[in-house]
Amino acid sequence: MGKNFLLKAMCFLFFFAATFTQNLFSQENIETNLNIYTTQKIEDFLTQSKISFGIQDIAPQNAGIFPKNILVEIPADKNSKEDDTNKSGITDVFFVFSQEFFLEKKEFIADFIDSTYKKKLPYNCIISFTAENESFPLPSVQASKTATEELAKSIFSSESACAILIRNEKNAPPFIFTEGAGTTSPQWIVQTLKKSCLQNQKPMGVKTSMLYIYKPQYYKNNRRLSAFLKNDIPAAEIPLGHAQKDANILSDIQDNLISARSQTWNKHYNFIPLGIYGLWLNEAQLTAIYLFFTISVLFFICFYSFTYTGKNEAILKDMSRTWFSIPAYLIITAAFLTLFQKLFFFTAENGVLYFGLKIFPTLLAMFLLVFVQILFNFRISLSANRFHGIILTALNVFIFSALDLSLMFIFIIEYMIVFLFRKRKSLFFIIPCIFLMTIPLLWIAASVFVDINQRKISNLTDTTFFENLIFSFAILPFIFQWIKLILVSHIKEFKSSKKILLLQGILVSVAGAGIICAVFFAAAKFVQGNFPAHQKKQTQITENVEIHPAKFLRSRKAKFDIFENKLQIVPESGFKILRCLATFESKEELPFYECNFDYNFISENKVSIEIPDAPENELKILFMSENELKLEAEIELFMMNANGQIFHFTEKIKNEGKNANEI
Repeated sequence: MGKNFLLKAMCFLFFFAATFTQNLFSQENIETNLNIYTTQKIEDFLTQSKISFGIQDIAPQNAGIFPKNILVEIPADKNSKEDDTNKSGITDVFFVFSQEFFLEKKEFIADFIDSTYKKKLPYNCIISFTAENESFPLPSVQASKTATEELAKSIFSSESACAILIRNEKNAPPFIFTEGAGTTSPQWIVQTLKKSCLQNQKPMGVKTSMLYIYKPQYYKNNRRLSAFLKNDIPAAEIPLGHAQKDANILSDIQDNLISARSQTWNKHYNFIPLGIYGLWLNEAQLTAIYLFFTISVLFFICFYSFTYTGKNEAILKDMSRTWFSIPAYLIITAAFLTLFQKLFFFTAENGVLYFGLKIFPTLLAMFLLVFVQILFNFRISLSANRFHGIILTALNVFIFSALDLSLMFIFIIEYMIVFLFRKRKSLFFIIPCIFLMTIPLLWIAASVFVDINQRKISNLTDTTFFENLIFSFAILPFIFQWIKLILVSHIKEFKSSKKILLLQGILVSVAGAGIICAVFFAAAKFVQGNFPAHQKKQTQITENVEIHPAKFLRSRKAKFDIFENKLQIVPESGFKILRCLATFESKEELPFYECNFDYNFISENKVSIEIPDAPENELKILFMSENELKLEAEIELFMMNANGQIFHFTEKIKNEGKNANEI
């Protein structure tokens, strides 16, 4: 009895293990582990729901089996179109979801499609489901091709289209995304999304970054949004879920777009949040504020401050005697910035530390310099110093507004702080004034810590002498406030020797520069810590595995003087290709003449191939080349096994030239 039971138990366990192993290494389980989209599931659901749809390939048909984009096109209602008062010319509105968003709650999408049909909109509504996985665990690589880019590229006329991209709110903070491809979304489309959220009382901010237009290459790239913006298609991205409130927001977006559609591209605008509401400032309003500030400053400096009085005459004489201090301090500050960035370049891998080691010593050196100047009888009055500071902060508004119009508000606030404290001669007011001046700059710091790609902060701070000269304008108001602090301290009246005073000056300067930098960086980190950021799914990637779970097969066929080449990448059983990055290089001339995939030139003799993610099984790269050409291919693969483990490795394959049998 006991032996029979043991034998039956062992057979059962063996059968269970075999079944489990077969299920574990099935294609379905591979997809489940990564929650990868499958076009077929969506096609089946739409077919069962009797919803008409179209298919868009994202890869050549001879390259293997890839996922596809799915589009549901709902044409404009004829009667509504005739009554439409919007004459903007935008007739096609794209609502772009990922297939992962669709599969999470299919009924939500089905209801949205049904309600869109019933609305009888005056414009064509194209509801698209791109073959992408929002929570994809792989690093974003520009060389890989995305399904959204293929969709945007296929739009025939950018002048007649706009796009609303919907991201799963689980994978994004509650902000409307407006930046991509070095430009920003037009105000009208962002305002429409914000208005629709307000109508449904859903808190939603507007994501903007300082200096994005000036230095877009250093910022985190939103590739979905960039796909449309780089093709001159007005677009913005909004995070939503699958609740009824989200369905209402989508419905209100459709209704609001009836009148809001526009071909104007107003990208110089600001949104100032006020609770869940906010204040919008467009280009005309920003220009009006700029002109008002200009007139006010000119009136104060030219007509009020220098009216003919005995006191103002003395101030003017003192300023004419010390006019050189502003350009001199600018050049010296820029020189210190350049020097310290060279000295501390070894810390460039840590961008924030590198930036701090550039700013703190510069501020300290300038504080010491002016302290020594005043200690050794540099003659400047409080009144002259005051007007130097006002002129400089006013000048900063014009200089930095030229880089980014939104910087105008930061330096207007700084100007107002200096202006309000200009007549105060007590340390009780001067010290708070210095710290208050750091507050407007925190907006820029927030962009550095939150929006900029952390790996590129060191590149942003490794600047030329001219860029350091521009940056010196932002530092100089602190220098003139420091001069004011020393002047009201009356250090010359102290009975100590100059050596003691100099030592005291060093200690005070270290303390002053240190506290200012500490407050600035601590506040900036506080801003970063309180910025609502989403937590992406983290997946462990095993790097440089010794065993490569893929076969590389090559065949070649002569066709006159040119050879047709096929490079086949076949995953081992139980593995799936998630991403393939391929580059071809030749030391002589072009690596190939033609390829079944799109490709980009990295250099004269090197190209990278744009391959979409997640082919179902094998991947085929077809290209035309010369037989005698020495060619090197570098294939970088991300592959996943049935347990959900991801392996990353690179395979280098060479063709040595004439009569080569292998590539």
